[in-house]
Amino acid sequence: MLADITHGRRKIIDIVLSIGFNDCANFSRTFKERYGLSPRDYRFLNPS
Repeated sequence: MLADITHGRRKIIDIVLSIGFNDCANFSRTFKERYGLSPRDYRFLNPS
């Protein structure tokens, strides 16, 4: 969703909550462990 053009204007927190995470910090930490980038950096490198 972070790189999907149809979600390009959605805030990251809105995406995080829509996929079932209750805590943005927990999502960010988990995302960075898996992909090596923060969600914000990932979105920046994959602009929609």
